[in-house]
Amino acid sequence: MLEVRDQGALDQMSPALEKMAEKTVSRLFGQVPDKDLVKLGVDADLIPLVRLPTGESHLQAMERLLPEPQYIALVALAQGMNVQQAWDEVAQCLPAEEKPAAVDPDDLVAAMRRTPGEVAFVSGPEELRDILAHPFDTWRIFLHPRQRRVALRPSYSGPAQVTGGAGTGKTVTALHRAKFLAMWDARVLLTTFTKNLSQALEKQLALLVEDEAVRARINVQTVDAITSGIVGRHRKPGIAGTEVLEPLWEDAAEGTPFSPAFLSREWEQIVLAQALESERDYLACTRAGRGVPLGKAQRSVVWKAIRQVVDPGWGCRTPAPWRCSPACRARQARSSFAVRRLGRAPRRRRDRGL
Repeated sequence: MLEVRDQGALDQMSPALEKMAEKTVSRLFGQVPDKDLVKLGVDADLIPLVRLPTGESHLQAMERLLPEPQYIALVALAQGMNVQQAWDEVAQCLPAEEKPAAVDPDDLVAAMRRTPGEVAFVSGPEELRDILAHPFDTWRIFLHPRQRRVALRPSYSGPAQVTGGAGTGKTVTALHRAKFLAMWDARVLLTTFTKNLSQALEKQLALLVEDEAVRARINVQTVDAITSGIVGRHRKPGIAGTEVLEPLWEDAAEGTPFSPAFLSREWEQIVLAQALESERDYLACTRAGRGVPLGKAQRSVVWKAIRQVVDPGWGCRTPAPWRCSPACRARQARSSFAVRRLGRAPRRRRDRGL
């Protein structure tokens, strides 16, 4: 495949990432070996830069600068997937053709043919004239007959999933589906995980949907924006940033075999995601997608470390709080502040007989 990256912009970003990385020992990919990164297709000369991010916001800043398959691999790892699961995500970007018997790294034309999302080949001057006869923006919303059958199908019996490699038209199919539903007076929510893609979808919808009433029924938002808006209906959400959380996770990780980043993601992706309220719940839960298996003894250590962050005063054995050490009081103060801003895991209602 042909991959392009913005090396100039990456070089400019590197000093800022290095400066931020000096403030903490936690790294986003600290537990991922170099060989696994290379196995997933990350360029070897990019690995020193990949080692610098301390949070997912740093990775998101690289989205437009890295080749799509490499960015997807890093996002999958950052979300807690193991190497095989990350590769399954990357494989969706690869061409569907059979693997060639031999790959010539100097054969640029062959690489371009295996990258349909970036390069278009024409069979002759007539096909080229047809392409040039239409504005570029028109091609960004063009719907192939196979895509049309998916996008304009009257209804589905349940949730539908569309998969395909890079450049196969998944996004434009979703846009046409949104327009199709909105034309029938349905309110449509089109979500994505990044602001950049959300803005790109807005621009493409402006080209595709001319009727303002139809366009008004399509809401394009990131998942984060949706959740923040829902919470904001009741109270203004306070967001605890990395400057609050990182010291807490570093304190919690001290004396354990786990990194601050691992504990933080375990809390977000397992404890909060499953609304786990007790150590017993955590010991019995499934951890699919986290990559690192944990035995019961290890889970107990992780649970106690997480409690240290989200439950102020937990683990303090001093009967009189005013006799705590300054370090203990400082930790409790930081944890109290973080909990006020983060909130508790929602309580589950256990319905019987369903």
